[in-house]
Amino acid sequence: MINIPEDTPTDAVIQYKQQGYDDETIKQGLSQQGYGPQQVLDAFNQADMKGQAIAAPVQGMQPAPQQYEENTEAVVESLIEEKWQDLQTQLKAITEWKERIDSQVIKITQEMGLLKENFDKLHEGVLGKISDYDANLKDVGSSVKAMDEVFKKVIPTMTESVNKLSRLANK
Repeated sequence: MINIPEDTPTDAVIQYKQQGYDDETIKQGLSQQGYGPQQVLDAFNQADMKGQAIAAPVQGMQPAPQQYEENTEAVVESLIEEKWQDLQTQLKAITEWKERIDSQVIKITQEMGLLKENFDKLHEGVLGKISDYDANLKDVGSSVKAMDEVFKKVIPTMTESVNKLSRLANK
């Protein structure tokens, strides 16, 4: 006796075949009912084996190789198509992600260029101010030195004049 798992739609496959549906229509219907490709393949194989056991009990349990290969090929093609669709969906998501990242990298690169440009302008401005301050300090230093020289020349004369005035006042 054939042991058929409960989660395999073997009886449904047999009923659909008896009603005249072709294999592809049956596969699509079972897929829409939520059965996976492996369950559908198992159901077709078991339905074929059940049908052969009923139709040819004397000949034994020899599956018809041509029909078995065709069912297997169709289910394998269905599996490949399903996996291919999944892969394409994942590749599309990856491509979209890559495009977003590329866009963000371009934006960041542009912003970094603007920041560098602004930093360079700021650096030049600060250096310009430092140069101005340096020039002003040199001018102040020169003025202080000039005043020092003036005081060196004027103070002895002033001191002498003050002393003369002092002596005149004391007389």
